[in-house]
Amino acid sequence: MEVLPIESLSDFEKDIYGANLYNLSLLKRLDFPVPNGVIIYPPEIVLKIILQHLEDNKREIFEANLTLIKSEISKIPLPPELLDKLKKETHYLLEGFVFDKKEALWQKLLSLWLDEIRVKIWNTGLGEGVANNLSPQVIFWNKEKFEIAEAYFDPEIKDVAISNKNNLSPQLLNLIDKTVMLGNQKLFIPQIYSFLIQNNDAKIIGVKPFTESLPLAKTKDIVLPQVPQRKIIKSAIKLFLNLSSGFTIDKDVDGLLIEGERAKDFDELVFRLSEGALSFPDKPVIYRLQDKDEGELRGTMRLLHRKNMLDEACNALLFVRNKKNLLNVELFIPRVASLNEFLEMKRELASRGISRKGSMKLGLEISIPENIINIENYLESGLDTILLDLDLMQKIICDTRDNQPDLIKEHVTTLIKFISPAFLSCHKAKVPIIARGSVVLHPEMLDFLIEKGVWGIVANTLSEVSNLPEHLHWVENRIIQKKLY
Repeated sequence: MEVLPIESLSDFEKDIYGANLYNLSLLKRLDFPVPNGVIIYPPEIVLKIILQHLEDNKREIFEANLTLIKSEISKIPLPPELLDKLKKETHYLLEGFVFDKKEALWQKLLSLWLDEIRVKIWNTGLGEGVANNLSPQVIFWNKEKFEIAEAYFDPEIKDVAISNKNNLSPQLLNLIDKTVMLGNQKLFIPQIYSFLIQNNDAKIIGVKPFTESLPLAKTKDIVLPQVPQRKIIKSAIKLFLNLSSGFTIDKDVDGLLIEGERAKDFDELVFRLSEGALSFPDKPVIYRLQDKDEGELRGTMRLLHRKNMLDEACNALLFVRNKKNLLNVELFIPRVASLNEFLEMKRELASRGISRKGSMKLGLEISIPENIINIENYLESGLDTILLDLDLMQKIICDTRDNQPDLIKEHVTTLIKFISPAFLSCHKAKVPIIARGSVVLHPEMLDFLIEKGVWGIVANTLSEVSNLPEHLHWVENRIIQKKLY
């Protein structure tokens, strides 16, 4: 394992450590304000040994054994090379977190590399190279309070744009402005600079290429493999993939749905949200809060009575949006029994820093008749999108049971009559509807949804993703021709 001072990367090591770390090292050598620290290369050989017993291309095996794998990886001892570099320092900065214990720092490094391995497995499956080419990490020496700011030269406004939550002093703004302009002169292409702000001083702790706008993902330098996209016929209706039951993503969808209750723990929930949003930076990722059926309590009522569960769900969203800057994640409130319950949940979310402002969108899952009857009250209370659970709605309205297959057409017709007025109200309020459930694919229901202008539908399997666009396109054309002739 290699542990090198930041300023020591040579031209030869650029391909090994990546252009971003090489540019940071170059700026350090050019006497730019870069803190002292080290760059550490991952222990690939040790990680390969731990992962070698897993079968090729079996994501499920990896996920099933994740706890055991985490335990094995956490036992990897702190390398002497790193210990030697750390022993003269007392506090260490890594990925925006400060550590005062060497072992805690080492465990965080192992966790970062394990997360990167999970990204690879999610996209390409298990294989011999799953532990290859992991991202080296940079550790800075720091023991004081700090803030993080990002800055880049925006060619449209011909000035340096700075992203920071708090107001910076004029002296700091001037310092960052000069550093960005001078840095772009020294590096091959314009960069986005991450600054460590403390004691009225700004030091560079990261650089990455400027691509016309601040990228949504501020995670590790993970390069997701490019999967050739097949040509499909696009329909006017948006197609969302329910990602709650697996890690496979189809690039042809228009967005994702992630149900909070499907994640085993906080880490897995953050992983699903982060990697879903990272894989689709320009598309909405719907995060629907937990809706477990536990006796009399479920949906929003359950979250309101179990504040620790709501805190964890909100912390996952805030971490993904604020820490990783993945702003395409939208929050949806699960099943509510009344408008008052919906308003109480909005107040609880607001007290935790989550409300409808800026890029933060708030949606509501509608699944019981009360929601449809009082739809205009919900719309007036303020929401951005409605997720319509047709299966649960049909089960409640028609008392549908699995042993009544010959009544399904009658049930669908009844359901259509009941939900029809809601579409008019939503269109008037300019609130889009996304429909979900197996009943969506019933021919009569699909015709109704298209005619009423549903904004999107949710596919539950990759097979549906492959076949639905062409089918939707065909149904749309048939409805148009019917109206014309």
